[in-house]
Amino acid sequence: MRSAIRRPTLPARRRRKSVRWPHRCAKYLADDAVFRFANADEVIGRDNIEAALGAFYDSIKALSHERQGLYEVDDTSVVWSDVTYTKFDDSQLTVPVVTIVKRNDDGLIVDYRIFMDATPLFA
Repeated sequence: MRSAIRRPTLPARRRRKSVRWPHRCAKYLADDAVFRFANADEVIGRDNIEAALGAFYDSIKALSHERQGLYEVDDTSVVWSDVTYTKFDDSQLTVPVVTIVKRNDDGLIVDYRIFMDATPLFA
């Protein structure tokens, strides 16, 4: 069953993220949202998640997503993508990523999880 919650959608084309993206993302988070990236510890709370995302974006030059698929069931979206990370030495790495997002009745994200093998990115 699909929910009537309005969701911001990203186009299937590749998108380059800017350094302001964490701030723009934060407005879609509930105050008590939970975020987990790869096998890192959970981050709890909008401001903490914004800071964690900001620190991550500071560690790379750019990234882009090529969405491969999307499932939506009730309040949960599952997206799988090929994500290309550009490092500061201009080398690039493309890895498969699955993102799971759960929203509350107001459409705000309460659970945000990114599953990927981040080892090659930080090697």
